[in-house]
Amino acid sequence: PLEGSVIGPNSKITVRAEDNLALSSITLQYSVVDSVYNWVDVATINTVNNATFNWNVTGINGDVYVRAIARDSYGNISDGTPIR
Repeated sequence: PLEGSVIGPNSKITVRAEDNLALSSITLQYSVVDSVYNWVDVATINTVNNATFNWNVTGINGDVYVRAIARDSYGNISDGTPIR
């Protein structure tokens, strides 16, 4: 989602990732704004390009940051930027 977006209790978030070798998975994570980036995994999807996450945010109150971590089949991991 774009920075400042409001999401409903059941949200669909699509992440697109690219890799010069062989993308293997994408993990969606969130952090409550006041927790100093205490990242919590929403889910991991095995994929070679895009991943669509169906995220039930019931019980999460307030503003959150969201990021996606891409992994390739050689063990390389992205840094998760941008954070939104």
